[in-house]
This record gives sequence, C-alpha cells and structure tokens, in this order.
Amino acid sequence: MQNPLEKFPKNLLLTLVVVLSSLAFSPALFAANELNLEATTRDAIVPFFRTHIRRATFKAFDGRTISYAVFKSDHSRATIVISPGRTESIEMYAETIYDFASAGFDVAAIDHRGQGRSERLVASDAGHVGKFEDYVKDFAQFTELKAVKDLTGDQFLVSHSMGSTIAGLFTLANPTRFKKLVMVAPMIEIKAAPVNEMILANVVGWAETFGYQNSYAPTRSAFDLSYRFNQNGFTHSPYRYAFNHALLRTHHQLIVGGPTNNWVSESIRATRSLRNLSGEITLPTLVFSAGADFIVESNAQTTFCAVAKNCKLVKIPGANHCLFLESDAYRAPMMTKLLGFLR
Repeated sequence: MQNPLEKFPKNLLLTLVVVLSSLAFSPALFAANELNLEATTRDAIVPFFRTHIRRATFKAFDGRTISYAVFKSDHSRATIVISPGRTESIEMYAETIYDFASAGFDVAAIDHRGQGRSERLVASDAGHVGKFEDYVKDFAQFTELKAVKDLTGDQFLVSHSMGSTIAGLFTLANPTRFKKLVMVAPMIEIKAAPVNEMILANVVGWAETFGYQNSYAPTRSAFDLSYRFNQNGFTHSPYRYAFNHALLRTHHQLIVGGPTNNWVSESIRATRSLRNLSGEITLPTLVFSAGADFIVESNAQTTFCAVAKNCKLVKIPGANHCLFLESDAYRAPMMTKLLGFLR
C-alpha cells in the first residue's frame, strides 16, 4: 500500500480550513467515517497538515531533542494539548487533530522522548526511558513554550495510555495549568497478565540487575512490519489500522518496538505513584475506559476515578485500547463525549 502521506495533494484551500475551524462542534463534523477515510485523508487531512501544522523542536533539560507541533487558527475558541501514548507519534493523530481543529480548537501535540520524531534513547527500536519523570519534565517544558502558551483561550489536556500517566503526574505538580483533563484508556496500571504486577516488577528488576536495562522486556521484541490487521488487538478498524501501518512502512523513523526492562520498571513505579496520589487530583477529569483493553487494567481506571475529587468515568464496552484509532462504533461516541466535555 502506498503511504497516504506521500500520495495525497499538497494544497488545501485556506477558506475550507477557516470555515471548518470556525464551526461549532457537531458529530457530523468528524473528518471521516471508516468507509471514506482514505478519500478524506487524501483530500483534506494531509493537505491540512502540510499547510497549517507547524513542526518544531526544543532541547530538553538533558539536551535531548524533543519534537512537537502546533495548529493555530484565528477562529478557534480554546486549545487542546495532546499527550500521546507509548509508541505513538504526532502523525498517528492526524485524523484526531483535524477533528479537534474542525471543532474549533487550536491544537498542540508532543512526541515524547524516544518516539515519534523526538530523539531516540537506545540503538534499537525499543521504547525506553531513563526515569519516567523525564517524560513529565519534557511535558512541563513543552507547555511553557511560547508557541503553546500563545494558543487561544482556555487550554485542555487530552491524553492517551502512557500519555495519561504523564498527564496525571504533571497535573499533580501543576494543578492549575489546564482547565480540564481527559484520560483515554489511561495507563493507571499495566496489565501484567499472565502474571501480576509484583511478579513483573521482580522479573524486570532481576534483568536490570544483570545489566539488561536497555534490552527488550520479557516476551517483547522489535516491531514486526509483517503483522496484519487480524493479528492486532489495538483497534477493530481495518481502515485506520491500514493508514497507520502504511505510515510506519514508509517512515521507519516513527517505529517503536517493545518496551525495555527499564521502561517497564519505571512505568510500574510511576503508575503506583499516580494511584497513591489520585485523591489529590481536583481538576475536572473525564476518563474513558476501553472494555476490551488488554494493555492496561480497567479496574484501576475505575478506582482512580472514584478516588479523584472531580472525575467522571465513561466505559466504552467492547472497545480496544487505541480508542482514537478505533472503528466508528467506538470512536464516534467517545469523541462526542470528549468534545462535549470540553465545550
């Protein structure tokens, strides 16, 4: 399959973008349904990205290069700041960013260190981090960039999976930076099946003791481009799966494989800390729980939202982990509730 980012037209009429950005949100404004996704991506989403998304980088506290992107319109009402999940790049949010812009929002998004177009931390494609707090420090620096602070109106934090762990820890340290928080399939606790979290922590701890901090965690490996849709457990949508698979086949620099032992160890520590401190989060929060999630623990999301002071839990029965890439039956109601919460 030809990569969608390469074969589509280069220009989108500015008037179209202005009209879309100025309209009030309604479900009909979603960029695409699954059946017209390729045409909408070709004719609208990719040209919009090429014309109106500004990419840039900044140097993190330790000198690492971190990539980010912003969209600013003269007709926006507020701003959505995106904290993506593990392995995810800004490009993978193309449809979602277009939906947010069409609903009247400015948008900013970050490529977390070690993924997307940000600087990689190990020689392999493994997902790695030195300290989980490094993600939070990067995100804090990102939110203070002039390009982000100058975006329109109130700012809302929208996060997914690992990005929600980062968002939660950031919110604990900066409780008034954003007006509202959205956590989509948040990584409150890693699903460690067939073992439990304690056993997993011990296994990766032993691996680190013997010098395998930067090696793939047990049962994890490099990303396999031969995987097909029927082998995935992240989305029910063959169309959105195909788009992102084509993106990775052509842009290998966006590929992230399995996590390292150190990433797992640090993530377990970070999620435990978030669970322990969840009662201190007072920001209005909306949590989406995917009913068929095999990546993170749904019960932990329920407990987190019950303990947080101002949290609403929305369950999406049958949905897989990547709700932003899910089929319309799951994605559309999630997006409707998400945008309604931010209006």
